[in-house]
Amino acid sequence: MDVSIPFYPLIVVPVAVAVFLFWRRARWHLALLRRGRPLDRFDRIGRRIAALGVFVFGQKRLLQDPGPGIAHAFVFWGFVVLLATTGNYLTNGLVETIVAWPLGGFAWSVVTLFANVFMGLVLGALVYYAIRRTVVRPPR
Repeated sequence: MDVSIPFYPLIVVPVAVAVFLFWRRARWHLALLRRGRPLDRFDRIGRRIAALGVFVFGQKRLLQDPGPGIAHAFVFWGFVVLLATTGNYLTNGLVETIVAWPLGGFAWSVVTLFANVFMGLVLGALVYYAIRRTVVRPPR
């Protein structure tokens, strides 16, 4: 006997609240974007792509402060790797099938290894953040 079935309709209320709050916040952001002036984003395309690699993927500014910077890099890259495994779950194994095909499953084994390692690093970073926030309390 599955007693959780009658509780399915109860999810409507929190989902409706979440959708409303998202809509309200998105409206605020869109109004803010509309106030901005047009800007040519295709000038210096090479420098912009290089900056994307250095500052976004390389986390250059965050790594200037090594402790929190490395922890942030672990969290960032951990969730990037987690995206592959979550995508696999949401597509009912499609990502695994595509990634595993060329090397007979070895590539997917590497992806899951990275996912497991990075999830450990994410948990370690979260512990570091909790200690830094509650025990160490660095000056702002």
